[in-house]
Amino acid sequence: MEGIATARALMTNGTICTVQLLKAPTDDDKAFCRLCALGTIGKDSTKVPDEKWLHDICKARHSPIRELRFAFKLVDVPYFVSTHLARHIHAQPYIQSQRNDRQSKYDRRKAPQDAPVTMIWTMNAEELMTVCNKRLCMKADTDTRACVNAIRMVSLTQAPYLADLLVPMCVYLGNKCPEMHGCGRWERKNEEVETKEEQNGPDI
Repeated sequence: MEGIATARALMTNGTICTVQLLKAPTDDDKAFCRLCALGTIGKDSTKVPDEKWLHDICKARHSPIRELRFAFKLVDVPYFVSTHLARHIHAQPYIQSQRNDRQSKYDRRKAPQDAPVTMIWTMNAEELMTVCNKRLCMKADTDTRACVNAIRMVSLTQAPYLADLLVPMCVYLGNKCPEMHGCGRWERKNEEVETKEEQNGPDI
């Protein structure tokens, strides 16, 4: 199956993980999402919603966005990254088996954690936002973050209405970090703003 869009992520071991977008919401899917939303207030529609409506309902994370489905194929993703991604319980992973009777590239019993596998990963728009919120965080693993950034890139080729929603959680929350031990990104930025205001006065 040929991908709709492709992006590549450089891993810390020097290999490349290729991410293909296999499926994105069609006009029929978008219209059905709107139908489900209107159905909750007793209305009907066959109209394809515009980008603003899609953005707004995704931002609100209302349940009809679960009808907006995405599918990705990750080629040569490190095995340990695939296990990070598989922890997202509202997405469905299909990870290439490492069993010795299913492949002959290496001995599974001796394979390193970064042994390459292929993974198909399906999810809805709500889970895609959650994945990006969590895995684009600077506290996430470097290789996992690179793969998810590639997922973000291919997603936006077909779903630009998600641009400001497929971001780290701190950005999504308006520059507030919910982590127990954050990376310090916003603390540093806030200190810079405070220093600037002390020197020049606040921006008005």
